[in-house]
Amino acid sequence: MPKLTLRHPIHTLDNQLLLAPGTFLTQETLDSFISSHRPYSYPTHPLLLHGSVKEDCLNFINSPPYNVIFSDKKEINDLLKILEAVHLPIPILQSLDYFKQHDFCTYAHILIVFALSTLLAKDLIPDYEECIRLSAAGPTQKEDLGSKLNYTL
Repeated sequence: MPKLTLRHPIHTLDNQLLLAPGTFLTQETLDSFISSHRPYSYPTHPLLLHGSVKEDCLNFINSPPYNVIFSDKKEINDLLKILEAVHLPIPILQSLDYFKQHDFCTYAHILIVFALSTLLAKDLIPDYEECIRLSAAGPTQKEDLGSKLNYTL
């Protein structure tokens, strides 16, 4: 790994300094950082009960061109059932609020990708709990869905 120098500080979601500007990023620095910081578990909240997310999601999937993909009402109900089981950390939900207020196109994109990812997971993953886990991870999932299914999409 080449040596990289941070130009800007890196903070946690609750604004605690993790790495200061000028820090050299090496494999050793990252390994030390990872071993010295235990993960913090943020409180979670149901995605579809957060603000107007459910209403917005329904509006997006009922608008062209997504209304073609989500034309089956039973499929929409199945999708909502899965999404109702998804709980996300509060900071993630707060980031949705930020994008809704400051960059509506990104907000819409996040919800559409979330719905499409859930639709794919629902059709490709037979285990309901695993489907919810993959759906909750959405586009941030490190694990490739194709490798999970043992083939390339």
